[in-house]
Amino acid sequence: MPPIWTHLASGFRPYLILIGLSLVLFVPGLDSIPPLDRDESRFAQATAQMLESGEMVDIRFQDKPRHKKPAGAYWAQAASVSLLSDVEAREIWAYRVPSVIAATLAVLFVFWGGTALIGRGPAFAGALLMATALILSSEAHQAKTDAMLLAATTLAMACLARIWTRWQDGDPSRPWIEPVLLWVGVGLGMLIKGPMTPMVVGLTVIALLVTGRDRGWFWSLRPVIGVAIAAIIFLPWAVAIFVETQGAFFGSAVGDDLLPKLVSGQESHGAPPSYYSLLVLVTFWPASLLLWPGLKSAWQDRKGDPSARFLLCWLIPSWIVFELVPTKLPHYTLPLYPALALMAGLAADQIARGMAVDRAARVVAWVWLVIGVILAAAVLIVPHVKGDGPAWWAAVLALSVLPVLWITRKAFAQGRIKRAILGCAASATLLYPAILAGTLPELDRLAIAPRLAEAVDRLSPGQRFASSGFHEPSLVFLTATDTALVPPEAAADLLADGTVALVGVIQRYRPAFEARAAEREIRLERVGVVSGLNYSKGDEIDITLFRRIGN
Repeated sequence: MPPIWTHLASGFRPYLILIGLSLVLFVPGLDSIPPLDRDESRFAQATAQMLESGEMVDIRFQDKPRHKKPAGAYWAQAASVSLLSDVEAREIWAYRVPSVIAATLAVLFVFWGGTALIGRGPAFAGALLMATALILSSEAHQAKTDAMLLAATTLAMACLARIWTRWQDGDPSRPWIEPVLLWVGVGLGMLIKGPMTPMVVGLTVIALLVTGRDRGWFWSLRPVIGVAIAAIIFLPWAVAIFVETQGAFFGSAVGDDLLPKLVSGQESHGAPPSYYSLLVLVTFWPASLLLWPGLKSAWQDRKGDPSARFLLCWLIPSWIVFELVPTKLPHYTLPLYPALALMAGLAADQIARGMAVDRAARVVAWVWLVIGVILAAAVLIVPHVKGDGPAWWAAVLALSVLPVLWITRKAFAQGRIKRAILGCAASATLLYPAILAGTLPELDRLAIAPRLAEAVDRLSPGQRFASSGFHEPSLVFLTATDTALVPPEAAADLLADGTVALVGVIQRYRPAFEARAAEREIRLERVGVVSGLNYSKGDEIDITLFRRIGN
């Protein structure tokens, strides 16, 4: 059989196809999904404060320092908001645009790096599958670091793959552009999320050196000049924040954020080893249809195929580190998914050439089908439970995907790999807009902060607001930086002093709030109630809005 998609992978056509697919998957829902708690809203609010204050070095959430991540992602969001929106508008889509661009670039880098490593046809198949990964669409829709970190890390790894492959092929040329871009990727990764990109690149290089006899290729990376390039990108901000905070940023980032994650499950995000290995069938879906063939063929070919060895050296050392670290979140392993995607692309090419689909792969395909059916069912069921029902078009898409899932599984089991990959792309293209644009925005009971912010704007426009008991970052982002998040007694004092015009109090804090208001001899008027599920805590809450009657 012919190799996979050689005719599609020529010229600029694959780049245009991948950009188009990425936009179809990453853009729907960008403006309609409310700001998410907690990380996204913390990032967005801190960026908004940068623009409001003009302070672009020290990162803050309200009056508290946010000494967790470097400033790169905040700067990208600030640039996006400045170009596309306005800080007063609090339009969350403008803060998400850098994540969409970064996710799209990551897909293109997978193809560019994979072209040298495994060939244009398999690389195109791998990049196509990478674009469909559920976790990537999730991160592309959030104003956080992770899509940008993926782009920086994938750029660095694509350059490393091209340099290493050239050496393996005996090519004597040593162009400068790829080493420079490699270290640019490392520097940008450091500016976005500290040590993550250097860790992935460094562990891959060490694994390649340990598992191979030829080490001369290492100097093709231009490590001395490269470290200088990365330092030029990262150090100006690092020095500035060190001076600005007198070293407090790095003390907090390492001592209060990084080290606790290495010791125990931070912020209730602990999980045992194997967490990521069990979850990858979902987070990599629908590309996970080819997960087993990709891993199996790469492992079997590790000694005879340099590209398989490179991909395993990219994947295994860092994956082990992530599994061993107690603090776990699904997106932490995202910088390793391009290796999985390229393994899948390589396996797809081998299946196209006649490699059999074994029994284990067929079993995984049934699990894959169940995951797809569950996602489709969620589109149909969840909005009825947490909202007023799904958008009609989302329900149509969710029902339409069911026969596509069956046909895709069957095509894969029969070794009709091109049809199976197209089925994966079609499944994502049908489901993701249904989930992201037709389901999540319809979950009114989860959208407490948007409804509360709307009530505040209607009842006391332009005046300060205090919230007692509901302290989610999305509320600050959607109302104002000076929104007071305070205990019930303090909320009553602020209302009595005229510092705020309106107060929101959750049900169990009302007795303390009303008792303090009586002490301060102020009359209260109940002007509204906002109810819903605070998904960050899993609590059903009622927030009663009060204002003062008279002077």
